[in-house]
Amino acid sequence: MKSTQISSPVLTFSLKIALPLIWLSFGALILMGIEEGLNQKGTVAALALWVFCAMVMYTFGVRLKNVYMDSEHIFITNYIQKVKVPLGQVVEIRERRIFS
Repeated sequence: MKSTQISSPVLTFSLKIALPLIWLSFGALILMGIEEGLNQKGTVAALALWVFCAMVMYTFGVRLKNVYMDSEHIFITNYIQKVKVPLGQVVEIRERRIFS
């Protein structure tokens, strides 16, 4: 059976794994700036903005899933767990086109 990709695995991986790792690195640089005492006001404001953006990324990133299907099942994965659902049990499929 041939499976059909429904979501973009590259985009999902980028937004769920790669972008948060880059963002964590950026946060570490901000914290090192605070440690060094460089421009306290600017680094504290940058840290506040970093925390806000991290919360937004977490809110959207946790929900991202990679989805594909074959003739009998739909497969949903978040890169940690994989769920196989028979098409007969699927009542509704919704799509949010925020990033695609």
